[in-house]
Amino acid sequence: MKDLEELSVDELKQKYCISGKKATSLFDLIHRGDKIRKVFKINDVECKAANAFAEKHSICKAHPIGGSKFSYIFTPTIGMNVHIKCLICGKKKDITDYDCW
Repeated sequence: MKDLEELSVDELKQKYCISGKKATSLFDLIHRGDKIRKVFKINDVECKAANAFAEKHSICKAHPIGGSKFSYIFTPTIGMNVHIKCLICGKKKDITDYDCW
C-alpha cells in the first residue's frame, strides 16, 4: 500500500472519493508538508444515513444549554470510518459509505 506522499492526484480522487479540484489541493498540501485534514466531511450517502439516524432519535431531547445532540466520530483506516452517536441516549451507528473505498 502506498503512503499518501506516493499517490498521484488521480489516485487521491479514486481512493478518497473527492473531486479533481479537491484532489489537486490535497496533493499540493501533502507535498508542501502541511496538515492534510483540517475538516472532516461526509458524502451524500453518509448524510442520508445520518439524517435517518437523527430522525429516529428525534424523541431524544437535547439539553437546553448547549443543545448538542449528536457526535460524529471519524476513524481513519483503509478509508474513513464514520459513526454518529446520540449524546442523549448513547446509541451509535456506523454510517460509513463503504462503496466509496
